[in-house]
Amino acid sequence: MHSSKPQLAVVANPSEHGSGGELRALRSVKEYAKHFHVYLFTPLRAVGSTSLRSLARLKSLGVALSGCITYPRIGKLEPEFKLFFPQLTRLTTTKLPFFDGIVVLHENIDYLYAGYLLGKASGAPAMVLLQNPPLFGSKKRLSEILKAVYLWEKLTSASTLEEAYATVRLARLQVRRPIEEARIRMLLNKYSLVVGVSRATVLEMGEPWFSKAFYLDPGVNLNEEEVHLLSRIRKSVKEKENCILYKGGLTPVKGILDVLLAYRLIRKERGDLKLVITGKLDSKTHRKLLVALKKLNLKDYVVLTGFISREQLFELNAKARLLLHPSHMDSFPYTVLESLHAGTPVVGYDIPALKIYYGGLPGVRLVREGDVEALATEAIDMLERSPKEVNPPSLKSWNEIIEEELSLVKKKLLGEHRHS
Repeated sequence: MHSSKPQLAVVANPSEHGSGGELRALRSVKEYAKHFHVYLFTPLRAVGSTSLRSLARLKSLGVALSGCITYPRIGKLEPEFKLFFPQLTRLTTTKLPFFDGIVVLHENIDYLYAGYLLGKASGAPAMVLLQNPPLFGSKKRLSEILKAVYLWEKLTSASTLEEAYATVRLARLQVRRPIEEARIRMLLNKYSLVVGVSRATVLEMGEPWFSKAFYLDPGVNLNEEEVHLLSRIRKSVKEKENCILYKGGLTPVKGILDVLLAYRLIRKERGDLKLVITGKLDSKTHRKLLVALKKLNLKDYVVLTGFISREQLFELNAKARLLLHPSHMDSFPYTVLESLHAGTPVVGYDIPALKIYYGGLPGVRLVREGDVEALATEAIDMLERSPKEVNPPSLKSWNEIIEEELSLVKKKLLGEHRHS
């Protein structure tokens, strides 16, 4: 006899202190635990001190930590091996229980393959919730992303040899990308249900997916606690500080290079403004950032906070004069939403995720993707003529969003099947 709750396998890296996608995965798993018996599978390498705390909390809610996703350490050629030999992905688990359904909460190829393996072993239907678009229908969009990666690698190279190796890495990425997209398409087609976390996710993937995939519109919002905290902090800030904020992720895809280049231009007009960059800094990223800052002569004007708590981040956001968010890849950025709740205007690129949900708001200005000069010009203008009204868009509440997600899992993935 099965218990009344369906048994759900979840493949995810849920973490309160990770990326926006990891935070959202954590919130999904917490809600799933109220309705299903949840068996969590997570990548072994992703488990650190912060994610361990999140896993401990999930365990206290009744989530079973059922196994790890592992892949052999191969070194610098590992991305290529994952493409050509995905079968080397292993699910380490003591016992594979019966599942009614499988949900994968990330779009990375190893997560997709792990979900496929679970489905193959159990015969259960599988759903994937895509946090970011894993495919791009627009070659121009993909070109901008690859360009950002290359320029970042070049700027952060400390020697001629490193710079030459950056060129090799780009060549590998250009060769790998179409193969990776083909693999991802193949894996997605094995899923019973493909869901985008926003309309932008599916739009970015291109025409064939409009009819194949569902999407939440959007599937991201702050919870009530965060909204109240931001409201309190916003009211407590009497005067803005002379700083610009960037908190979009310390990768070229999220716009770190564009921010530094734009800030260098902004400083010519507004030399009084510091740039504050937040986010977890591992030793490699820290070294690269220091190389870039030195080359751009910005070392004395940029503050690297490293990881800070969400409350500290909200306070910093409310005190900043402007948020720069020139991301090349997003579905629905938390960072922009938090900034608008904090009363701080935003300048970013006109990629679909920002255009669809933030375009036209008085506190947001968008420029053509990759146009750093326009980004700096709009930032200077926004600083000099700060909008009177800075407010977030009207969205469904987090409770409404999670109800919609649960409905997809229960009705579309599991059907009306009930265990007695």
